Amino acid sequence: FVQDQVRILELAPDAYKTSEKLNKPKYMEKPPKTFQPKTTLMATADSKTKTDSSRCPKCLGPHKLYHCTDFKKLSVSDRHAFVKQNHLCYGCLGSHVRSQCRSTSSCNECQASTHHSLLHFPPRSSQNAHENNNNNSTVLHNPLPHVETRNNTPTTHLAVTCNSVNSSNARKGVLLCTAIIHINDKNGIPRPVKAILDNGSQISLISESCVQKLGLPRKHSTLGVVGVSNSQPIHVRGTVNCSITSTRSPNNVLYANAQILSQISAPQPNFPVDEKIYRKFKHLSLADPSFHKRSVVEFLLGADLYNSILSEPYDFINGQPAAINTMFGWVIGGPVPSDRTETHESVPTALLTCCEQLDCSIRKFWEIEEVRVPHPEDPDDIFCEKHFSETHSREESGRYTVKLPFIPGKFTLPNTRNFARKSLVSLENRLKRQPAVFEEYRRYMEEFIELGHMTPTPHPADYVIPHHCVLKDSTTTKVRTVFNASFRLDSASTSLNDVLLRGPKLQKDICDILTNFRLGSVVVCCDLRQMYRQVNVHPSERQYQHLFYRPQIDGEIVEYELNTLVFGVKPSAFLAQRTLVQLVQDEGERYPLASDAILNQTFVDNVCQSVDSIELAATLQRELIELFGLGGFTLRKWASNYQEILDM
Repeated sequence: FVQDQVRILELAPDAYKTSEKLNKPKYMEKPPKTFQPKTTLMATADSKTKTDSSRCPKCLGPHKLYHCTDFKKLSVSDRHAFVKQNHLCYGCLGSHVRSQCRSTSSCNECQASTHHSLLHFPPRSSQNAHENNNNNSTVLHNPLPHVETRNNTPTTHLAVTCNSVNSSNARKGVLLCTAIIHINDKNGIPRPVKAILDNGSQISLISESCVQKLGLPRKHSTLGVVGVSNSQPIHVRGTVNCSITSTRSPNNVLYANAQILSQISAPQPNFPVDEKIYRKFKHLSLADPSFHKRSVVEFLLGADLYNSILSEPYDFINGQPAAINTMFGWVIGGPVPSDRTETHESVPTALLTCCEQLDCSIRKFWEIEEVRVPHPEDPDDIFCEKHFSETHSREESGRYTVKLPFIPGKFTLPNTRNFARKSLVSLENRLKRQPAVFEEYRRYMEEFIELGHMTPTPHPADYVIPHHCVLKDSTTTKVRTVFNASFRLDSASTSLNDVLLRGPKLQKDICDILTNFRLGSVVVCCDLRQMYRQVNVHPSERQYQHLFYRPQIDGEIVEYELNTLVFGVKPSAFLAQRTLVQLVQDEGERYPLASDAILNQTFVDNVCQSVDSIELAATLQRELIELFGLGGFTLRKWASNYQEILDM
């Protein structure tokens, strides 16, 4: 400890040593936040998918895709679209997902291992305006390719990388603060990522290659990024939510919303750093042990997170360069001597702000006062409505039976029995390492059997739906099973969802529901218990809803038939919501308050209604229970701002 303190004092300037005492560093870990990200347990097969990898998926010729002349004729954007559409590997263009790729090759253009050379976006030519008679001029580079908008209209945007050009012979460079942070990938495993710490940026940024490497789900974003001189905004490629940790403080988790750009900056540092600088600080717990070595930056940590990473109390070693203590370790930054002899120095700076695209802002402004006009109905939606009206039926108990809306015409589903069986074994092996989750999964599946929602079938089917379980933050169901009706054996095969129609959107706008919910002084809320599973599927179409399950832990695998609507099948949402509408049409005349609540104040399976008195609220509650009961539905999770309603 004494030796470390002496080294720190040696790095500090003389004035700092004589006038101030160096406080002993205190590493105080912040308590962990209570928010837990949702965990998904995916079921995958142990064996490789049986596909003919010797044929080109583009022209079906006897060669690899990267040798295909038709594929090479496509633009880079079209090649990306083809690879994505056919579920090919971005690294080697093979017929497997990127996470299963064993290729060690990298892009010939940028040496990145995240994409093939044929998928590399070349940088657009930049025009650098140098002013020879001025010591400080500005150069704007354009490293981003053209961006495709949502309506597939190509637009070109100016990249916001501002470089300061200095024609003097100064021999000092500026070292930017970098750190090795850990970002959880799609499986919750922390992955090391090099980040720049920049409190001059209003937002945090992440590179496109890093998003693909981590497999994080992205969302659409209308933000633009503006840099120095308020230049034309760059449209981001989406946004992702990240969980950031460090090896130094693993219990301290930062939750970031990062905007996606093609790249953050040039590799840093952009000049050679004297080895003496590293030796001065190597005894510290460095956030980036290789801060003096040039490497790719994949994340920019902005001012939205900067204050959260500083240590408590604030530790700072003044000097050139200086050292700052953070949750990731000590970061090194500031002016340092350099051996550069170039006449012109290009120094990257960042001053980033976020703004919404102007056309989106204006559109939203006018949409607030826009009079809604009816849009032409989709022919598929008309077909689904007609199909439901003509094929639904009702049992003696009051429950409804529906048929699945298949796309008109003949179709053939592949034989997925082997994959579904291997998927079940893989899922069981994974869950056995988490006994509590495994028990919840089995309890959930056993409930299916006890309630008659799935039964053993004596007629084996070629098409069997794989399934996996999802953990969710709920007071009623901790684990939910999702049936993967979108599974394909390969890009040329068909899934169940491929031959089904989704149906029209019957869900009311959430803004309208919340606005009407605030009108009354007494509110009543409730939830439908197992909404999908209260609607039966016609026996003739249950052959398409087979799955494998092992009722005894050490027993044989049994093939079951799902008798109800389930999560994962494309039209389940439409059929369940359309059944509620049909219930109102059949029985709602005697229950006016409940009918209005179901048609106008129901969001998915939650009823949110408000009335003007406790008496009306009591009547509404009674009508809801009776009307839903006539259709075989039960209500739970009652909530109200008056205890009298809950006591009834």
